[in-house]
Amino acid sequence: MSEGIASRDGPTKDHGNRAMEAVIVCVFFLMTAGWFMLLDSGLIFEGRPDPVHFHNLVEKRLLCTVVGAALLGIIWLWRPDKLRKLTPIVVLLALVLLVLVWTPLGVAERGSRRWIQLGPFTFQPLEFAKLALVWLMADRIAALGRLGKVDPRRMLLPLVTVVLLVGLVGAQPNLSGAVFLVVLTFAMACIGGMSRRLVFVLTIGAAAMFAALLARHPDRLDRFLPMIRPLTDLSDTGYQVGMSLWAVTGGGLFGRGPGGSIAMYSLPDHTTDFTFSIICEEWGFVGGAIIILLFAALVYAGFRIALAQRDPFRMMLGCGIAAIIGLQSAINMGVTLALLPTTGIPLPFLSAAGSNLILSLGQIGLLLNLGRTVRRPAAARVQENTNKTAEPAQRKPGAYRGYAAGRSYKPNGISTTEGRRRMAR
Repeated sequence: MSEGIASRDGPTKDHGNRAMEAVIVCVFFLMTAGWFMLLDSGLIFEGRPDPVHFHNLVEKRLLCTVVGAALLGIIWLWRPDKLRKLTPIVVLLALVLLVLVWTPLGVAERGSRRWIQLGPFTFQPLEFAKLALVWLMADRIAALGRLGKVDPRRMLLPLVTVVLLVGLVGAQPNLSGAVFLVVLTFAMACIGGMSRRLVFVLTIGAAAMFAALLARHPDRLDRFLPMIRPLTDLSDTGYQVGMSLWAVTGGGLFGRGPGGSIAMYSLPDHTTDFTFSIICEEWGFVGGAIIILLFAALVYAGFRIALAQRDPFRMMLGCGIAAIIGLQSAINMGVTLALLPTTGIPLPFLSAAGSNLILSLGQIGLLLNLGRTVRRPAAARVQENTNKTAEPAQRKPGAYRGYAAGRSYKPNGISTTEGRRRMAR
């Protein structure tokens, strides 16, 4: 009976340990695949071999891997009870980093200011903003309880903070990043039990913000055309998606083999946004399916760890991290298959994107930290204790009935000791 309740209420500690092992194994294989693809196709830049660019890519990824691994270890060993206290610091730091984009530290590229120069790093604040948003939502949902029963006015402050994060990202301009933050907010709110009224309010607000961003940057509408008609206008807006589909379908079942990609000579961003296309071309359908299964297993293990938490904040934080990884991987692969409009969202652990790699490893450190507090749900333990029957007390030899529970039985007001003395006489 207790085992059935434990399986319904959540995974046991042993299941949590297995989920942690699954996270480590999946990340190891994804990181290995990322390094292999970088060494395999990173030499080609703008259609020709470029050793200088390749050296810079390898050096950057090595540095980001070391920093990300150090961050993973620090967060993994961080005291679990101190994570929630960092919420104001994390949110404030995310806002400051987004504002720094507009200072001399900001780096402009391709018509937008999305990066800041921090020493040897070119850091994209959007990656940290994703984690900060999840951290904020987890803290507020844990404090307020189920959102469906909360007065919407009590959600005003966190909503204002979310609007600030989304607005600062959209002003860069980074429309895809702003939409990702909105979708992530919806995902967290749905997990937290969002009411229909709040769904309506957030939907109206998100639609208005999206329309305002499109009105300010109408050229972003061109990104939706390849999704509707992917093989039209291959010389302009549909070029990337067309080349991506050609690479994916050209790989067949088992691919062209390592280094056999043809699309990497003509597909822009083949080491970042479209690295999955090169994987499918060189490893075929089988290789692409393995990558998808690794991400699915990683996200599933993340949710298992999150749902095994007793603390609501840690549960919501774990669900948010799993949602970030799942949404990023699904959106990136959806773009390469012309199922979604072209975005600048990289594929975690595989793309040659330094900021995303560092923050993704940091998020894995958070999942492993959550794994330290995986316990069997309290309901299962209570049921186990209830099912246990009390063992009957042992009756002492020669004792009268009623003495078994440790009480002196006194027939006619005479104690058992006095009765024994009279019988001995």
